[in-house]
Amino acid sequence: MSLAEFLSYGFVQRSLLAAALISASCAAIGVFLVLRRMSLIGDGLAHASFAGVALGLLVGVNPLYAAVPFAMACSYGILRLSEKAKVFGDAAIGMTGAAGIALGVAVSSLAGGFNTSLFSYLFGSVLAVSKGELWLAALCAAAVFSFIALFYNELVCAAFEGAQARVLGVATAPLNAAFIALTAAVVVAGLRVSGVMLVSALIVIPASAALQLARGFKAALALACSIAVFSAVAGIYVAFASNLPAGAAIIFVNLACFAAAVLCARLSGRRVQLRVLHE
Repeated sequence: MSLAEFLSYGFVQRSLLAAALISASCAAIGVFLVLRRMSLIGDGLAHASFAGVALGLLVGVNPLYAAVPFAMACSYGILRLSEKAKVFGDAAIGMTGAAGIALGVAVSSLAGGFNTSLFSYLFGSVLAVSKGELWLAALCAAAVFSFIALFYNELVCAAFEGAQARVLGVATAPLNAAFIALTAAVVVAGLRVSGVMLVSALIVIPASAALQLARGFKAALALACSIAVFSAVAGIYVAFASNLPAGAAIIFVNLACFAAAVLCARLSGRRVQLRVLHE
C-alpha cells in the first residue's frame, strides 16, 4: 500500500494525530521525570488507571473519561503517602499501582469478566481512536506544553536541585502536585496508544534517547518530542503494513531510536553533559 493511500483513511488520520499528540506530551513530561528519577510513576499511574477504565466500562461511560479523575486522585495519593506516611516514592507508586490493578480485576469480574473492550485498553488500540478521544489528546497536549512554558524555570530547577529550588522560593509542593496530576491525565490519554502495559514506555524511552545526545535542556525537550512523534507515525505505518499491534510497533520504533542515540553518542567520542540553557 502506498503512503498516499494509507493516509487517505479517516481513522488512520485520527490515529496518527492522536498518537503524535500523546507521544509528544509523554516525551516532554518524561524528560523531567527521568531527570528526577521518577520515571516509574508513569507505570504506577497506568496500572492505577486500570480501575478507572473498568469502572467506566461497568457504568457505560467512556473509560478514558472515567479514568482521568481516578488517576489524578491516585497521583495525589502517591504524594500523600510519600509525604505523610513516610513511605519511599517507589514503594508508594508500587502500592498504588497494585491497588488499581486489583480493583480493576474486581470490577471487571462484576461486569462478567474480561472482554474485548477492556483488553483494548490493556494493550492499546490506537487505530480505534474516536473523535472525542482525539479531543482529549489535544487538550492534554495543550495543557502539558502550556504548563511547561509557564513554569519552565521552576520545573528545571526542581528537576536538578529540589532542595535548592525550595531555598530559592519555588513552591515545590503545589508545583509537584500539579505536575503529577498532569502526568496522570496524559498517561490515561495514552492508554489508547499503547495500553496500560506499555504507556510508561512513551514517557521513558524518547526522553532517555534525547538525553543521550542533547547538550541543553531545551534541546533535550525538542529532541525527545521529535523522536516520540517520529516513532508514533512510523510505528503506526509499520503496524498497518505488517499487521502488527500498533502499540507494540510504536514501542519497537522508540527502542530502535534509543539504540541509535546510544550508538551515536558512543561514536561521537564525547561524554554528554546536560546544562540548563536559558536561551
